[in-house]
Amino acid sequence: MHENMIPFLISYLEVQHQSGANVAEGKSGSSKNDFLKFQIIALKSANETKYWLRLIKESLAVNEKKFDDLINEIDEISKVLATIIIKNKNSDL
Repeated sequence: MHENMIPFLISYLEVQHQSGANVAEGKSGSSKNDFLKFQIIALKSANETKYWLRLIKESLAVNEKKFDDLINEIDEISKVLATIIIKNKNSDL
């Protein structure tokens, strides 16, 4: 592994953990707005994770299939979070 990629890998790991932490924190929010706020943050973190995975995939000699699978998994998580956000926002209308 290239030493200059270590900061990217650390950032990726931090972002990946943030998504799950924000979903958990949103579940225990005191209001619907709290819930939505943390779901939106989790969605942004998931999208950032996709960015880091693509960057790592393009920058290092890695198993592309494995990284494509991870990117697809994060994409599905993003879709679920987006659906939760949209449905909760629309229920206010």
